[in-house]
Amino acid sequence: MAEGVEAVKQKLWAEFGQPAFRERRDESADSTVLSFEYNGGNYVVRVSDEYDGDYASGTTMGLSDLILILKSSRSRTVSVTTKRIFEV
Repeated sequence: MAEGVEAVKQKLWAEFGQPAFRERRDESADSTVLSFEYNGGNYVVRVSDEYDGDYASGTTMGLSDLILILKSSRSRTVSVTTKRIFEV
């Protein structure tokens, strides 16, 4: 695991009080999937392999909007890529 997934986890821990992540690989989508429960809701964050690997370069999308997008998502599922964070 590279730095992008860890950065996403840190952002989620800061907001949601260190939830226990269920982490798995999604080979078909080339991503790491982080799922967790918070206040009775299930949340899912997909981190693309490209984001994970490129995070240290500083050229990837920042995580400042991750929590806002995740909380406003009807599906409670978002994807984090090098170019954007979006509801799935």
